[in-house]
Amino acid sequence: MSFSKEILVHHGRECPYCHGMMRVPFRKKRAQNTDNFPTRDHVIPKSVMPGMGTLIVCRKCNTDKRNYTLPEWYELLKNQCDARATIIKDFMKKQWFKKLNLTENKC
Repeated sequence: MSFSKEILVHHGRECPYCHGMMRVPFRKKRAQNTDNFPTRDHVIPKSVMPGMGTLIVCRKCNTDKRNYTLPEWYELLKNQCDARATIIKDFMKKQWFKKLNLTENKC
């Protein structure tokens, strides 16, 4: 499936990071606020492990996550008292994510 078709499929779905509704602006003129536009996030940043899985999330979460791993971003959100921290914590408990072995901070 092409990226544009993959994005359209996610119109009206929940962002897995914030549970906000993702929307695709269908007008020719781009919407002013595109924070809820679906984008592709590299769950494990390419700088950490190239070629790993991607996930469709809203643009705001993808932008805020930047180059952090999910455990790093969770800690940042938790320290900022961001409501998304609880959602990210639950997301990291999912079986497929546990298999990536990134849930513990390895200093």
